[in-house]
Amino acid sequence: MSKKKNVQQREVKLPPAEIDYDNTFHPIEVKVNGNGREDIEIAMRRFKMLFQKEGVVGVVKDKSAYEKPSDKKRRKSREAEERKYLLAVRERLVASGEWDRMQKQRLQKKLTKEEKRAKETLNAKI
Repeated sequence: MSKKKNVQQREVKLPPAEIDYDNTFHPIEVKVNGNGREDIEIAMRRFKMLFQKEGVVGVVKDKSAYEKPSDKKRRKSREAEERKYLLAVRERLVASGEWDRMQKQRLQKKLTKEEKRAKETLNAKI
């Protein structure tokens, strides 16, 4: 006679991506659009980046373990302090005019990347 042990399996509960007001569940949907010639590795890299950007992995990790109420309160207060600090830094940058300069640089960098991509796609088509 063999005895069966009651083995409890731990389930990781995923939080719902979106809940409407009528409490219907909508699963997370990440679409990677690409042309037919795109390599699978490139598509997978783009998928991973989108998945990470959505923050799904972080939410799953947060919900996978129990967090004591005192730890949760401590974490929330620490996050609030960090937000206040970053807001103060941003206000100082805006007051000194440095914020506008940084935004212009960021926009210029983005535009140059887009121009480079456009040139590469034109060269690839030719």
